[in-house]
Amino acid sequence: MTCNKIILIFILIILFSVPAFSQRTKSSLSAGEQRHAERGLKHNRYFFTFINSTVSNSGTNREKELFTEAARRDLLARILYMKFQFHDAFIEVKKSQSILIDLMQIITAREKEGSTQLLNEFAPYILKSGDKAARKYLSLGYRSSNEAGKVMIMADNLPERNY
Repeated sequence: MTCNKIILIFILIILFSVPAFSQRTKSSLSAGEQRHAERGLKHNRYFFTFINSTVSNSGTNREKELFTEAARRDLLARILYMKFQFHDAFIEVKKSQSILIDLMQIITAREKEGSTQLLNEFAPYILKSGDKAARKYLSLGYRSSNEAGKVMIMADNLPERNY
């Protein structure tokens, strides 16, 4: 009987010493901020990979300055993320993405103007040649240029919160 009493007392001690409700810890309260910061950092890695070659190969000095500033902000966000300061990391991610949006607008406008100018230079020679395939490619080039302009207008009208 004494063994059963000891086991019963042990079970009662365990039941009453452990709280029966879930505890809210600091780490569980910041889980949403961690998720948002992590997702933003993943998106930034893709954005930097996408825009890097254009800026490094044919970017102007202003574009390279913007790219460097965005990279600094992203690095700061990664450091803050590793320090478990998720809210501050997310703010830096958004600042970095805002700079990248401005940079992308500048690059897209420059590239659209350059491609349209090239199409305009080659158009007379293609039309004089009578080559049907070349004419088709010329019309596809103009169509792509117009499509890029439409996409730029739609992107400018997105809500500010939709990075």
